Amino acid sequence: MEQLIDSEQVDALAQILIYLSKNIFDGKKTVSECVEELYREIGKKGFSAFEGDTSDHLVIPRKYEVYEMLNRCREFIRIQ
Repeated sequence: MEQLIDSEQVDALAQILIYLSKNIFDGKKTVSECVEELYREIGKKGFSAFEGDTSDHLVIPRKYEVYEMLNRCREFIRIQ
């Protein structure tokens, strides 16, 4: 993930991982379905969808960065 240059992107990815784990990953949806649902939520609510809204300093990452993060953090989440 060499493309990440802003700490705001890294913070956003951390918030996304937590949000996905708590609210979207259910063992029934594919990773793609979960990421699409995530971006629909962000589109509707922005980062205020996340607990402890810290949207004033977050930068929405590109989808491929979310996929890269999920690929590297598989042990922290249950995806069937």
